[in-house]
Amino acid sequence: MVDTKIQPCNKAFTYAMRDRTPEQIATECEGLEIIDEHDASVVSVEIDLEDAYREVTDCKRYVRHARLKYYRAWVQNLRHGIAQQLSVLVRGVPLWPIAVVYILASAFGLLILRISLQAMPFMSDYLISIVTGTALALGIIALVFGVVVVCDSRKDAGTVTTCADNSMARLEEVRLMCLDSRSRLRGARQIVAALEQQRKTQSQAGQVASDSSVSKLLTVRRRFAKIFWRSLTGEHWEKFLADVFEAHGYSVELTKVSGDQGVDLIVQYSRVRLAIQAKGYSGSVGNAAVQEAVAGRIFYNCTHCAVITNSTFTKSARELASRTSCVLIGESEIDDLISGGLKRYF
Repeated sequence: MVDTKIQPCNKAFTYAMRDRTPEQIATECEGLEIIDEHDASVVSVEIDLEDAYREVTDCKRYVRHARLKYYRAWVQNLRHGIAQQLSVLVRGVPLWPIAVVYILASAFGLLILRISLQAMPFMSDYLISIVTGTALALGIIALVFGVVVVCDSRKDAGTVTTCADNSMARLEEVRLMCLDSRSRLRGARQIVAALEQQRKTQSQAGQVASDSSVSKLLTVRRRFAKIFWRSLTGEHWEKFLADVFEAHGYSVELTKVSGDQGVDLIVQYSRVRLAIQAKGYSGSVGNAAVQEAVAGRIFYNCTHCAVITNSTFTKSARELASRTSCVLIGESEIDDLISGGLKRYF
């Protein structure tokens, strides 16, 4: 039997209805909405699914955008990298002789290629035209790219070096953006799969979706969906981790900036008191961070310690952590940390 209730459902309304006849109640409640809690929960899941599908679409669009920016940054980095290597060789050399030699060499190469293709019995005129046309287009692209690179390399040495360094930094920034976009897309697809499974289970058992772990997962995911955590450093990385732990209901304490004894966060999770060394930067994390976390665990009277980074760990750091029972959480595990908190570690 479906459990229903009449709105508004409060004590005053219940007392007012206590002495009414069924006819009077029917008359006074005419037009009031009858709510089926199971149907309301089903609608809630459907709304969450629509939002999750929309998020997947947005993530796909952002992945394509980030990938396009990465290709552009890669070409720019290649251009300035080659220009830096050639800057000493071509500075002061006239440009037009190089272009003439390249054009003549390309024309001779295309002629040899066409003759070689015509000598093959299985090559038709149509295929020969396609191959030679493609080679000609690639040659023209290479010529334009080469001219641009040579023009860049003819600038003064300081400008060439600055451009090369900037393009390298830009490429790294866009690479992190691509990783973030793929992580967001993967997380959005996981939410869709979980919600679809929840809808299937709910249709069979009548479970309420608003109280499920899936809705909590969706809420936490949405909160941190647009944060590019791979590019966070210093206090911004510490604040991000603190927000993640607080979203899962943990008690979080930030230590003072100076004299923190190697611990940035202290997290209380069930019976676990965790000392955390937060490392937000692009380089690999070494032994020093593990040593600081272990020392901080003793200083702050914690039961466990961990090092959490948006980068990677060196081999020696992992070996030391395994000997000292220090938990290491790297960039490949941050998405799981956002979704599930510390359950998989303690």
